[in-house]
Amino acid sequence: MKILPALGLILLMAPACRNPFSGGYACTTDFRSAIEVEIRDAATGSPLAQAASGVVRDGAFSDSLRPARSLNADPSSLISRQAAGERPGTYSVEVQRSGYRTWTASNVSVGRNVCHVDTRLLRADMVPIAP
Repeated sequence: MKILPALGLILLMAPACRNPFSGGYACTTDFRSAIEVEIRDAATGSPLAQAASGVVRDGAFSDSLRPARSLNADPSSLISRQAAGERPGTYSVEVQRSGYRTWTASNVSVGRNVCHVDTRLLRADMVPIAP
């Protein structure tokens, strides 16, 4: 019966990400991207990430933007794309979508905490190309 209170204490401490026995940190196993870009129409705010593409670069390193977050299960509700998993650095970011001007950001600095990169969330407000 003495095991249950100890187990309860351990379970309460687990979300703190600190190992109570070694004094070190117990990091999560999730894989976090350095860059996440929310991609929307500049005028309407509608999500555009589904048909968008892009790349992040840091020196000789480059990585394509992949789907990240959606508003719901509908593929057209994809609102963001991500890249550069667990890699700190200073990035340039480029997003493209047919019918819109290319969106860019430069000198996007991504640091690291004890366990993971500190994901930088950017918003790409895409401006339509005039007909």
